[in-house]
Amino acid sequence: MSIFSFIFLAFFLPFQELNSNPRQKLIQDIKQAEKDSLKSALLLDLAKSYYAEDQDTALLLSNQSLEISRSEDLMKLQASAYNLIGVCYLIKSDFEKSLDSHYQALRIRESLSDSTGIMESYLNLGNIYYRLKDLPNAVEKFKTSLKIALALNHEKALGLLYNNIGSYYRDVWATYKRKVELDSAMYYLEKSLDYKTKFGDEGGETQTLIQLSELYEEKGDFDLSAELIFRALELSRKNKNNEGILSSLNRLSAVHRSKGEIRKAIKVSEEAFQLANEIGSPFQISIAADQLSSLYAVLGDYKKAFDYLSITDSYSDTIYNDSREKIREELSIKYESEKKELDLQKLANMEELAVMKIKYQKKLLIASILIALILLVLVFRQWKLNRKISLTNKKLVENNEIIKKQSLELEESNRFREKLFSIISHDLKTPLSSLKSTLDLWKSGILESGDMTYIVSLISKETSNASNLLDSILTWARTQMDENQKNFLQVSPRLIVDEIKKTFQLQIQQKNIEFLNLIPESTSILSDPDRLTLILRNLISNAIKFTEEGGRVMISIEGNTILVQDNGIGMDALQVKNIFSNKISTEGTKGEKGSGIGLMLTKDFADSIGAAIKVDSAKGEGTTFKLVLKS
Repeated sequence: MSIFSFIFLAFFLPFQELNSNPRQKLIQDIKQAEKDSLKSALLLDLAKSYYAEDQDTALLLSNQSLEISRSEDLMKLQASAYNLIGVCYLIKSDFEKSLDSHYQALRIRESLSDSTGIMESYLNLGNIYYRLKDLPNAVEKFKTSLKIALALNHEKALGLLYNNIGSYYRDVWATYKRKVELDSAMYYLEKSLDYKTKFGDEGGETQTLIQLSELYEEKGDFDLSAELIFRALELSRKNKNNEGILSSLNRLSAVHRSKGEIRKAIKVSEEAFQLANEIGSPFQISIAADQLSSLYAVLGDYKKAFDYLSITDSYSDTIYNDSREKIREELSIKYESEKKELDLQKLANMEELAVMKIKYQKKLLIASILIALILLVLVFRQWKLNRKISLTNKKLVENNEIIKKQSLELEESNRFREKLFSIISHDLKTPLSSLKSTLDLWKSGILESGDMTYIVSLISKETSNASNLLDSILTWARTQMDENQKNFLQVSPRLIVDEIKKTFQLQIQQKNIEFLNLIPESTSILSDPDRLTLILRNLISNAIKFTEEGGRVMISIEGNTILVQDNGIGMDALQVKNIFSNKISTEGTKGEKGSGIGLMLTKDFADSIGAAIKVDSAKGEGTTFKLVLKS
């Protein structure tokens, strides 16, 4: 967490509005005040005019106001006095006393249900924990305050809280250096700056300018960073805000250092160190000394660097030690205990009030019970009726879903069978008709021997395709009739591929295709051999069909996936999408005919053995079918 991450917030303490003349007027009014309540309020106003430049005087006046408000039981004034005392101690870096005072203020404000005061107390408590580098506790307090500010639409408080949230993102960014946190920090801080400028909150504006200056420096915009910090320094000096002056000087020193102006940076840090000693702030002395130690080390003046480092260590030990951590925990526990006691007292008062009302309630009790019983009977009868109706409706809906599902399945089955019969009637009938016609011509003596040789080779192709199709259809039909009878065995995919190669040996030779079976002989897989053979045969047939002359078909295995790859004509994205449902058969590279159903059957067979088929293809780059077997 950056040393500049502390945002001082006391949004009910407008120190810039009171100069020396109003102070004299307040002193006169205090002397002339007849009522203690008025005197207490005036003392608090006078204290507010001093807290930024002279915390000791502000503490003296605040304690006088607190003493009077206690004697007169002026709870709201007591809370305001505790709040101002906590702010003064925070500036003096006395964090334990600051925590104690703010918890006292919060306890009173919660007892009064003072939403605005509660919001302010949580805000200031968050600041203290932020200063102590207890970031989780600080963020928790800020979030609580933010919820109340949003509910109240308190724009001034929202401006301050945006500042704190921006500081939180800045600290996260400083740790992880992620752009999203840097952008968030700048967004919230610039939003906060708009609010503070709008309300003339020059003290808060100073702190936001300092933080934005640091972020712009990190982005490398040194000129804008320096411009913002000079503006912050001008506001702080105008309002005699020592805290703001010190923070501005420390930031300006850092900007000079980033620009390589080490001498200027040392001059500014020495000014900050002197001022921190004058006001007696260990926290600010530690910061300035740390900067000077680092700067002198850059110049090679290691003696001065060591001297200032010793000062830094001594004041750091004073501020952060184990005993203070223990005191902070005790203060939190003390506040929670006191809050519980207050809640118990409220409960006791409520019980006393309940006793006073009990007689009246008894008179209403009997009538209420009778009415309740009647209503219960009516509600129970209606509930039974509604439940019966609900169960009936649910059953109807379930039946409708089942019928709808069965209807869709039947419709799909009918479409598939229509396609199947269409193919059988055409793709099987055509080659048989061709064969019959050719034999009739040969028989009649019209065809000569040379013509017959050519025609027979053509018929051979068609009858081969018809034979493969018929085999696929018969196997598919058998599996449909005997769906549950799957014969899973340990089989050798290499031997299956070798047998399939023999079936297509003629096509392979005619197209001069390089056919590679890369599956190791030792490979064994668990599958239904008949269904697996049909799947691979269709995939290999498809690869041969769409591979050009001199091409390559390669079958391999990776884990539980068998790959059928070719370097053929390939497919575009639309063809790949519709490949298992396409009703149109595409001709092969040598005009090979197909039925358009081979891959549809292949997909069905793969589903039946729990396998999946994936396709990778690109136009002109070949196709790879991946058969992913069940593990």
